[in-house]
Amino acid sequence: MATSPVGALFNDSTYRSLELSLDATAKRHAAIASNIANINTPGYQRVDLDPTFQTAMKQALRDLDQKGTTANAALPTPSVSISPQQDIPRMDGNTVNLEKEMVNLLQNQSTFDFAAQMTAKNLRMIRTSITGKSA
Repeated sequence: MATSPVGALFNDSTYRSLELSLDATAKRHAAIASNIANINTPGYQRVDLDPTFQTAMKQALRDLDQKGTTANAALPTPSVSISPQQDIPRMDGNTVNLEKEMVNLLQNQSTFDFAAQMTAKNLRMIRTSITGKSA
């Protein structure tokens, strides 16, 4: 089945990479928020992006970079699981370290902001191409 010209714009490897990055950072933000919200929950285990997703994401980004377009390629779906990297549990069994979560939140926000800005730039270039106007 042939891809329409409009569909081809959104199957571009750059756009698909940004889409995957935005999905992953949104899911990680939810995981970090859950960790912070459960800082005082006895026995709570820190969660983060699933390591298998992280591996699949790296491979997908490599494939997108090498192959160019991805009309039929399925991108991995971000998922969250108990993090294999846990701090030493406190006396109540909770493994969340607030300082580390705040650093993770800031790093994740920076990644999201970059991907969002690049997506907006991509969409502005498409609009300029269609309309001939830059703003």
